[in-house]
Amino acid sequence: MTRALIRRLLLAAGRVPRFVPIGDRDPQQRIRVTLGGLGPPIDVTRNHVVASLRPLTVALALPATLGPDSFGRREVRLEFSPQGEPDTMLGDVGLCHEGTVTVDHTAFQLFRRKDQTDVRMRWGAATVFAFSHAWSEWKRRHRSTFRMEPLDLKAFQVLYVCPRPVVLVTVRHGPASNLFPMDLIGPTDSPYFLMALRNTSPAVRLMTASRRIALADVPLEDTAIAYQLGEHHQKERIDWSALPFETEPSPAHGLPVPSAALRVRDVEVREARVVGSHTLFITEVIREERRKDGLQMFHVSGPYYRYLVRHGVRPPRPVLR
Repeated sequence: MTRALIRRLLLAAGRVPRFVPIGDRDPQQRIRVTLGGLGPPIDVTRNHVVASLRPLTVALALPATLGPDSFGRREVRLEFSPQGEPDTMLGDVGLCHEGTVTVDHTAFQLFRRKDQTDVRMRWGAATVFAFSHAWSEWKRRHRSTFRMEPLDLKAFQVLYVCPRPVVLVTVRHGPASNLFPMDLIGPTDSPYFLMALRNTSPAVRLMTASRRIALADVPLEDTAIAYQLGEHHQKERIDWSALPFETEPSPAHGLPVPSAALRVRDVEVREARVVGSHTLFITEVIREERRKDGLQMFHVSGPYYRYLVRHGVRPPRPVLR
């Protein structure tokens, strides 16, 4: 293979980013996610949350009739298709049951990644994409101690066929407080809202101790700010006067949130469990305010965004400098 051909292939496929920020409205209406293998497909579009990245683990709130014995005997899969096109499969992730977390009368079933299928990219483009990002991952390993298994990373990108909203999280305990972005979050078919944060984040201690958190939906135009605040994941306390925006109190907890937030939700932590590399926070929304109308920042996988563009669909993108 010539160097010129390699450059051409990289231009065609390898430079597709792993994840792309787009504008959408919550709840997203692009993708339907179903759980297959337990009888008729179960719609879990708004009932599956990534609970850990190492190993890749997904949490679902399933009916009490579906206990651990049901999962051990069957092949269970998360299947991703466009809304209104159930026969168009964009990818799926095979699951194996890992355990159960019970809060009150709600059982959250934990599943680890077993395998995955991704049909969004042609074979040649997918191969170059995989090699390019495997090389990037190898280089990143020398700068970071956190590494996902290659097959987990592939399945993780399939999970992001479904657009994932980004929020800014405010937490305060004693003299320490923080504000940082998260997208490993989501509702469930229960009273509870789930959030997963890496165990090494100093904010885990604050969230566990205070048990009171505010979530602010990020407007699409503030995407660059959300990325900038990613640095706060390494801190336990921040300089609020240095933030590039004004804040105002959340409705119930009075925690500072961006004044530009589209929606603010105050939640209380009911349970916190370590699941692999992350701590899974099982929370309950106690107050919610829709403050502005507009497009929210979401993340989708790069290959899925490429698929949309190839089919004539161009979701709104932020201007990043």
